[in-house]
Amino acid sequence: MAAIRRRGPQIGGGTKLRGLELWLFFYTIEVIGAFSKMRSSMEILWEYAVAAGLIGTALMTVAIVAGKLMGLASDMVRILGLAFVSEEHPRRVYGVGLIVHFAFGALFGILYAVALTAVGAAGLVGMAAAWGAVFGALHGVAVGGALGALPVVHPRMGSGQVLQPPGFFGRDIGVGMPVALILLHIIYGVTAGVVYSVGVLS
Repeated sequence: MAAIRRRGPQIGGGTKLRGLELWLFFYTIEVIGAFSKMRSSMEILWEYAVAAGLIGTALMTVAIVAGKLMGLASDMVRILGLAFVSEEHPRRVYGVGLIVHFAFGALFGILYAVALTAVGAAGLVGMAAAWGAVFGALHGVAVGGALGALPVVHPRMGSGQVLQPPGFFGRDIGVGMPVALILLHIIYGVTAGVVYSVGVLS
């Protein structure tokens, strides 16, 4: 009888353990199924993502030119070009600068598409525009902070160089540059969000 009494808790414990194992098994299956659904919902339409980035970059470039005429923005295309080409070849500087500028735009178009899909805004034009503005503002803040470190990596920027350091958020370019920088990226974000959303709906 003592042996039977000692064995009883073991049987009960084993039953609980098997129940826990079954629960973990079915829970794992459920998690795998949910993850599979999430992966399918996270499908990115690459061609529309790239197109959204390129169109957003085009409108942003127009705004940069307009801002430059008002003294609110630097010549970003020239800055990018001079990172790879000597100032002795001005046409090549702008050609390479445009290629790099739009290549970055296409890359960020993909990143924005991933972010919009993650928050469930892809395919909802209004929500995509709103989230695009949020992402654009954050993007602008990140770029503004990075401008302060640009002379460290740019070969033709610094004391005695062709380009003068813009300072954090481009404050050395003009007092309105920090706001202009964020607005430029909001323009990019809203445009990329709307274009990608329309592409998803088509």
